[in-house]
Amino acid sequence: MLFGYGFWAVEGRKGGAYIGAIGFLHARRDIPVLYRDMPEVAWVLAPEFHRQGLAREAMHAAMTWADRNINAPESWCMIDPGNIPSERLAAGLGYRVGDFVTYKGRPIQTYRRLRETSA
Repeated sequence: MLFGYGFWAVEGRKGGAYIGAIGFLHARRDIPVLYRDMPEVAWVLAPEFHRQGLAREAMHAAMTWADRNINAPESWCMIDPGNIPSERLAAGLGYRVGDFVTYKGRPIQTYRRLRETSA
Protein backbone atom coordinates (compact mmCIF):
# COMPACT_ATOMS: atom_id res chain seq x y z
CA MET A 1 0.00 0.00 0.00
CA LEU A 2 1.93 2.95 -1.31
CA PHE A 3 -0.29 5.56 0.35
CA GLY A 4 -1.12 3.59 3.50
CA TYR A 5 -4.62 2.65 2.39
CA GLY A 6 -6.40 0.49 -0.13
CA PHE A 7 -9.41 -1.78 -0.48
CA TRP A 8 -10.96 -4.51 1.62
CA ALA A 9 -12.87 -7.45 0.24
CA VAL A 10 -16.42 -7.72 1.51
CA GLU A 11 -17.58 -11.24 2.29
CA GLY A 12 -21.15 -12.44 2.61
CA ARG A 13 -22.41 -13.24 6.09
CA LYS A 14 -23.39 -16.74 5.03
CA GLY A 15 -20.57 -18.78 3.58
CA GLY A 16 -18.00 -16.00 3.32
CA ALA A 17 -18.27 -15.60 -0.46
CA TYR A 18 -16.73 -12.49 -2.02
CA ILE A 19 -19.53 -9.97 -2.66
CA GLY A 20 -17.66 -6.73 -3.32
CA ALA A 21 -15.03 -4.27 -2.19
CA ILE A 22 -14.80 -1.04 -0.23
CA GLY A 23 -11.93 1.26 0.52
CA PHE A 24 -9.73 4.14 -0.50
CA LEU A 25 -7.68 4.92 -3.57
CA HIS A 26 -5.40 7.61 -4.91
CA ALA A 27 -6.51 7.84 -8.53
CA ARG A 28 -5.71 11.51 -9.27
CA ARG A 29 -8.56 11.52 -11.75
CA ASP A 30 -8.45 14.03 -14.59
CA ILE A 31 -11.14 16.30 -13.15
CA PRO A 32 -10.90 19.96 -12.16
CA VAL A 33 -11.37 19.71 -8.38
CA LEU A 34 -8.91 20.94 -5.79
CA TYR A 35 -9.36 17.82 -3.66
CA ARG A 36 -8.51 15.23 -6.33
CA ASP A 37 -5.22 14.44 -4.53
CA MET A 38 -7.04 13.52 -1.32
CA PRO A 39 -8.02 9.91 -0.65
CA GLU A 40 -10.99 8.86 -2.74
CA VAL A 41 -13.46 6.44 -1.20
CA ALA A 42 -15.34 3.83 -3.20
CA TRP A 43 -17.70 0.94 -2.63
CA VAL A 44 -19.19 -1.71 -4.86
CA LEU A 45 -21.28 -4.75 -3.99
CA ALA A 46 -22.81 -7.39 -6.22
CA PRO A 47 -26.39 -6.37 -7.07
CA GLU A 48 -27.97 -9.26 -5.19
CA PHE A 49 -26.50 -7.83 -1.97
CA HIS A 50 -27.88 -4.32 -2.41
CA ARG A 51 -30.51 -2.92 -0.02
CA GLN A 52 -29.37 -5.04 2.93
CA GLY A 53 -27.31 -2.42 4.78
CA LEU A 54 -24.05 -4.24 4.02
CA ALA A 55 -22.38 -1.33 2.23
CA ARG A 56 -23.37 1.02 5.06
CA GLU A 57 -22.01 -1.35 7.70
CA ALA A 58 -18.75 -1.92 5.85
CA MET A 59 -18.28 1.75 5.02
CA HIS A 60 -18.88 2.88 8.60
CA ALA A 61 -16.10 0.52 9.68
CA ALA A 62 -13.84 1.80 6.87
CA MET A 63 -14.50 5.45 7.76
CA THR A 64 -13.73 4.81 11.43
CA TRP A 65 -10.45 3.20 10.38
CA ALA A 66 -9.69 6.05 7.96
CA ASP A 67 -10.29 8.76 10.53
CA ARG A 68 -7.75 7.08 12.79
CA ASN A 69 -5.17 6.04 10.18
CA ILE A 70 -5.22 8.26 7.10
CA ASN A 71 -3.42 11.53 7.67
CA ALA A 72 -5.43 13.66 5.25
CA PRO A 73 -7.78 16.54 6.07
CA GLU A 74 -10.58 15.13 3.93
CA SER A 75 -11.66 12.41 1.55
CA TRP A 76 -14.01 12.45 -1.39
CA CYS A 77 -16.05 10.29 -3.70
CA MET A 78 -17.84 10.61 -7.01
CA ILE A 79 -21.29 9.28 -7.80
CA ASP A 80 -23.31 9.12 -10.99
CA PRO A 81 -26.19 11.62 -10.75
CA GLY A 82 -29.38 9.79 -9.92
CA ASN A 83 -27.69 6.93 -8.03
CA ILE A 84 -29.92 7.62 -5.04
CA PRO A 85 -28.75 4.67 -2.88
CA SER A 86 -25.09 5.74 -3.17
CA GLU A 87 -26.01 9.39 -2.59
CA ARG A 88 -27.85 8.38 0.60
CA LEU A 89 -24.94 6.23 1.73
CA ALA A 90 -22.48 9.08 1.12
CA ALA A 91 -24.69 11.49 3.09
CA GLY A 92 -24.98 8.98 5.94
CA LEU A 93 -21.19 8.75 6.06
CA GLY A 94 -20.89 12.53 6.38
CA TYR A 95 -20.15 13.40 2.76
CA ARG A 96 -21.51 16.71 1.49
CA VAL A 97 -22.07 17.76 -2.10
CA GLY A 98 -18.90 18.95 -3.81
CA ASP A 99 -18.31 19.96 -7.40
CA PHE A 100 -20.35 18.77 -10.37
CA VAL A 101 -17.88 17.80 -13.10
CA THR A 102 -17.53 15.88 -16.32
CA TYR A 103 -15.42 12.72 -16.17
CA LYS A 104 -14.73 10.72 -19.32
CA GLY A 105 -17.53 12.57 -21.07
CA ARG A 106 -20.12 11.84 -18.37
CA PRO A 107 -21.59 14.12 -15.69
CA ILE A 108 -20.43 13.22 -12.19
CA GLN A 109 -21.29 14.64 -8.79
CA THR A 110 -18.47 14.73 -6.26
CA TYR A 111 -18.86 14.64 -2.50
CA ARG A 112 -16.44 15.70 0.24
CA ARG A 113 -16.01 14.71 3.88
CA LEU A 114 -13.77 16.29 6.47
CA ARG A 115 -11.76 13.86 8.57
CA GLU A 116 -13.17 13.36 12.05
CA THR A 117 -10.25 14.06 14.33
CA SER A 118 -11.98 12.85 17.49
CA ALA A 119 -12.07 9.25 16.23
